[in-house]
Amino acid sequence: MNSTQAHEQKRLIALQCFNRHDHNRNDTSPLTRENCGACCLNGYHPKGERKDFINYAGWARLYIQAERFIPNNLRYTFLAELASDNRPYAEALKQDIIDFGINVEFGSFKNAVREVLGIYE
Repeated sequence: MNSTQAHEQKRLIALQCFNRHDHNRNDTSPLTRENCGACCLNGYHPKGERKDFINYAGWARLYIQAERFIPNNLRYTFLAELASDNRPYAEALKQDIIDFGINVEFGSFKNAVREVLGIYE
């Protein structure tokens, strides 16, 4: 498998995480939805939960690999993931950004990501 095929395979797997729900379409109870990866990745928050947090491990890498837009309410959390004390995860996230790019408009957030990555243009 060449690097282009590997890139596309990662992208398709990440997209499946956003689109494949782990429950019946008619079962939309809060407990079911908070345990469904696709619901969490697409912004489901039980009542009273912080809106600037996704309760899904590796969510930042999935957003990058799926080439999804980073929502405004998750930008500081995303930067925290980039600067995480979990260095292997942070390095893998940085490599994903280098490989896949980051889907945001130009501005302060994109500049902050570039600064964390050490990319100066």
